[in-house]
Amino acid sequence: MKEENSEEEDDSIYVETGKFILETIVISAIIIGIPFLISGVWPPFVSVISDSMEPNMTRGDMVFIVQNDRFTEKGSIDGISVESQENRTGDVIVYYPNGNNSRTPVIHRAIMHVEEGENWVERADPEYLTSDSCTFTANCPAPNPGFVTLGDANSRYDQSADLSAPVRSEWIVGKSQIKVPFVGWIRVGLS
Repeated sequence: MKEENSEEEDDSIYVETGKFILETIVISAIIIGIPFLISGVWPPFVSVISDSMEPNMTRGDMVFIVQNDRFTEKGSIDGISVESQENRTGDVIVYYPNGNNSRTPVIHRAIMHVEEGENWVERADPEYLTSDSCTFTANCPAPNPGFVTLGDANSRYDQSADLSAPVRSEWIVGKSQIKVPFVGWIRVGLS
């Protein structure tokens, strides 16, 4: 009699363990899957690793990003809204400089969209240029169509500083939606 109860107890332990493992897998899939389904990009979270976006984003913030075509505004270009001249309202995008995905992605604001061959310096704020002449400004005329970008705390456009050519839509990993302060320090600490 004791042996039968012991076998039933052993079977019960296996069933309970199996249920626990299955529940853990399902809950983990939901926790991981929902942000991916909403964002359409993997991974749906990035960490801010520099101070270039202060005060709007600081080093150690975690940012939830989405595909360009999600949550778009009227007048956006390829799903990306650019800054108005009065204030910094352009989308904050995550992109690979010059499309090189072996480089660390950059998270900066889309300021304007330019066409290939355009003298974009004429439309740019001179405060963020290395020269007031297209001839003496990197990536001018624009070598390709794309976005001119700027870190909110930076003194130069990424293109003027020769960090990247104008950012093509296909170089964009995603655009920022929500930031969570401090949570990104885990990633910053590991890098």
